[in-house]
Amino acid sequence: MSYQVLARKWRPQTFLEMAGQDHVLQALVNALRQQRLHHAYLFTGTRGVGKTTIARIFAKCLNCETNGISPEPCGTCDSCREIVEGRFVDLIEVDAASRTKVEDTRELLENVQYAPTRGRFKVYLIDEVHMLSTHSFNALLKTLEEPPAHVKFLLATTDPQKLPVTILSRCLQFNLKNMSPQRVVDYLQTVLKSEQINFDQPALWQIGQAANGSMRDALSLTDQAIAFGNGTISESGVTAMLGLVNQAQVLDLLESVVSKNAADVLSRISGLADYQPDFTAICGSLLECLHRVAIEQQVSGALLDQLGDLARIQGIAASVSSEEIQVMYQNLLIGRRDLHLAHSARAGFEMLMLRLIAFRPTPPMVVSHDVPPVVTAPQEVTEKKTPISDQVEEKKEANSEETPKKTPEKTPEKTQEAESKYLSSQERPPWEDDPSINNADPDVSIEPEITANDSTDTDVELSGEDDIPVDSIDPDITALDTVEIERKVEPETASSEFVETPEITETEKVVETPEVVETSEALREHKPFVVAESEFSDDAQEDEDEDEAEERAIADVIDPFNPAADLVSALSADAEALPVIEDEKEPDTRLSKIPDTIAQPALGMPMPELNHYNELTMKHWWLVAPRLSLTGLVQNILMNSSLVDASDQGIRLEVPLEYGHMLNQMRYEQIQGALGGFFNMEVPLIIDTVEDTSGVTAEEFAASKRADALQVAIEHLNSHPVVQALSATMGAQLVYDTVKVKA
Repeated sequence: MSYQVLARKWRPQTFLEMAGQDHVLQALVNALRQQRLHHAYLFTGTRGVGKTTIARIFAKCLNCETNGISPEPCGTCDSCREIVEGRFVDLIEVDAASRTKVEDTRELLENVQYAPTRGRFKVYLIDEVHMLSTHSFNALLKTLEEPPAHVKFLLATTDPQKLPVTILSRCLQFNLKNMSPQRVVDYLQTVLKSEQINFDQPALWQIGQAANGSMRDALSLTDQAIAFGNGTISESGVTAMLGLVNQAQVLDLLESVVSKNAADVLSRISGLADYQPDFTAICGSLLECLHRVAIEQQVSGALLDQLGDLARIQGIAASVSSEEIQVMYQNLLIGRRDLHLAHSARAGFEMLMLRLIAFRPTPPMVVSHDVPPVVTAPQEVTEKKTPISDQVEEKKEANSEETPKKTPEKTPEKTQEAESKYLSSQERPPWEDDPSINNADPDVSIEPEITANDSTDTDVELSGEDDIPVDSIDPDITALDTVEIERKVEPETASSEFVETPEITETEKVVETPEVVETSEALREHKPFVVAESEFSDDAQEDEDEDEAEERAIADVIDPFNPAADLVSALSADAEALPVIEDEKEPDTRLSKIPDTIAQPALGMPMPELNHYNELTMKHWWLVAPRLSLTGLVQNILMNSSLVDASDQGIRLEVPLEYGHMLNQMRYEQIQGALGGFFNMEVPLIIDTVEDTSGVTAEEFAASKRADALQVAIEHLNSHPVVQALSATMGAQLVYDTVKVKA
């Protein structure tokens, strides 16, 4: 008897002998047990995963003479044996790759109407069905959709994307998975033990990985390995047969790279080069090792000792950080992709290994909490000052540098006391707000500190020739300057760590106490400072007054379509104006929201009265859609909708595809709620998504109105005397793209 290859000899004959594909077998077994049989089945998947095998077993289940329609065929009856031997009359196997013409398909379908000769069903098994021509598919459609009760179609393909949708919709589709290396190795062990062939476990793993998910490829490689090893399967024999590098050599090379021993790496590459290996395949083996190392680092104990190298993998995982493994994996991945660009494969591989040694991530920074942190000492401050005193002295220095020193003459003490006594709360300097502040803490002073040198400078200032009497100072300017100082000092006082001021009530400001008189004496001594501040800010105040006057003049022109001027007027605060009580303020109607009749021309058009939604027409819809209380994307969807019908049953809209795919349940409810609020009743709503709307949408209506307004604006500009004069004298032309219509 001639030798039969393992792939054919060990083809499964029942569902129980199948390796893998449990999700497909479960559906078929349950369908056979419940007698819920479809007329067409489509099996898809890569080569060698069991498509034709499952189809033949299913044909035996349908035509078994002993067990009937059952998921467990007997395998001994005439029908089962003839199917296994390939001579069953009612199982018509067709190779679509060799019979692609429509004539072949028509000839095949001519006998569909006839009853089966021997079996219970006439089964058509069409392999590689995607190779059929378009005309063949069209000829098959009607029969595939409504075949006779005694006909079953079993289709198999490796490329389901090439099948027409009309074929896919008429079949039950089952996607077969690739075989994992573990499943392949387990099945090979069963086969080799039955065949009484010696084997090495690592050799089977190499075959399982080389099979790339195909059980038939794994059995074919096993046949080849048996022949190569003279009846035995060894790791060295499989490695040589597949042109791979021994796993021990790959791990030796990886350990040298990890230890950054460049000389050892080059020596090992030189030893590998003697066998003329595939350096791209070596890169793949290194990537597999790094993958296993990364898994061991992240999930310890998850790996199996597949190739007998688990101990070495664990050693590498313990000696290298996970960051280094990730960087090495990425560099190796890119290097394998670019290996063919090198002038020689060996040189490119050597550079890649040296790159793995050179490029490593920077080790993480180690922070020691045992050593106290070193903090640089701040510059010593000779004099403690509160934030208020700092502000006052900085202001004083700036005024003394930029303006001439002009100070008033000293007035009698009674005059100063009287002036200080009748100062209002706005005119009183910030250090006089509450006399109790001065007595709260004797060590902390809110008044500016004056040293001996400062007092000398003050005497010199008082003796100046250009003295200005105090009576000639404008009290409004002085009050404005003091208020300005209060505004600058106030934020820093709130956040200061040195001064803690209690809340000052209006009653405490009004009550006159002896401390207020003493504070007024201090004010009299520092009065030149206030005068200098007033003179310094006089020019700046005039500039600010001019700007404010110009802004007020612009704001006085009431333009309902330009609320910017009103906004400037509302925000511009007059320093001399007294605070206005909230109750006395009148609302400014000029800042109210104005409808944008340019973007939505329908808002400027009269809206007819609608008592019910069944009165809506397409012309009414153009006016209603912009008026609904919607914003953003929902409003955009609604504006691009067209009214189809409005009756007592509800409103029906159409939305194009580019907006329909953005419509979900929440946005649908927002549109329905807005319509209900507009009509003050619940509105049934139907929104259809179509390729192109049958009517004019609200947005198209608004666009036409905007185009009309733009045309009117262009005609108005062309008829303007200035434009006509420029055109006549200088040949000027109006650029239409620059014309913008504004409300």
